[in-house]
Amino acid sequence: MVNSLSQRPRLDPLTRAVVAALWIALGIFVLYPAFRLLWLAFWVEGKFSLANFAPVITNWYDRMALWNSLLLGGAVAVSGTLLGFSFAYAVTRLSLPTWFSMALSAVSMLPLISPPFTSSIALTLSLGPNGILIKLFGLQDFNFYGFWGTFLSETLTFYPVAFMTLKTILSRIDSNLEDAAYSMGASPLRVFRTVTLPLAAPGLANAFLLVFACSLADFATPLVLAGHSFPVLPTQAYLQITGMYDLKGGAALSFMLLVPALIVYGLQYHWLSKKSFVTVSGKAGGRSSVKGPGPIPTALLLAFLTFVVVFILYIYALIFIGSVVRVWGINNTLTFENYK
Repeated sequence: MVNSLSQRPRLDPLTRAVVAALWIALGIFVLYPAFRLLWLAFWVEGKFSLANFAPVITNWYDRMALWNSLLLGGAVAVSGTLLGFSFAYAVTRLSLPTWFSMALSAVSMLPLISPPFTSSIALTLSLGPNGILIKLFGLQDFNFYGFWGTFLSETLTFYPVAFMTLKTILSRIDSNLEDAAYSMGASPLRVFRTVTLPLAAPGLANAFLLVFACSLADFATPLVLAGHSFPVLPTQAYLQITGMYDLKGGAALSFMLLVPALIVYGLQYHWLSKKSFVTVSGKAGGRSSVKGPGPIPTALLLAFLTFVVVFILYIYALIFIGSVVRVWGINNTLTFENYK
């Protein structure tokens, strides 16, 4: 009897095939490329060496690219997580009409499912040379390229990752806990600070890590908007391989991309492992209706989210408008020749 209980359950043939396929895919698309990266970066003339990192460390432009990547990744992770949390909180904690909640969710997913350079092109048509907003406000000397343009584009592109993560976390927090805090006389701000936010901390940490990794690995947006004044590691690695035909140097730059992501993951894991997010309650009952943070904070949050939604729809409408004019900002005659 003991032996039968201690035996592991046998998998059926279909499950074994699926598990084997997953391991094969993991080996081909994750483990093998990672092994090749480490091999090219650290193996020189048949032995372990750091020689490939010497040009990267001594080159001031590559050092600037490393710093810019960390700065951009951190800034986008903070702004993307906050924006994603705002959308997730509105969808799960505000008493909104069903159609409005669905609209917020749908528009939030639009930047994620579109090609990565789409928002970059749309923002260029709006804030770049001959951009609509530049002409409207008379900001002819405004330079959109560099950090701020890349930061804005990546924030709008990757905040849906945080939104999806945090929407699941917030929807699973029992609203009865918040209702109990309200019953004890706590203010909406205190309930948010002492109940909602601590229980959402694991989701916030995961969202920060995911958005940071997405920004760190993003290639298309910096290629369009960063320019030579704001180099980042993904574009530098690409130019190192394709422009200078230096595969080992490109591998060294790519490995430098991996290190910050692993460090952030380690810090996130270490921080979460020291905290407990378990809620203790009695017999499960019906969930109470969500009360929200109050009329004024709700109005301010909805006004901000409405502005973001309108701006996202605006920049995506510019893509279509820009595709049916002859020369953007110079000759705005309608034409469909661009589709030929």
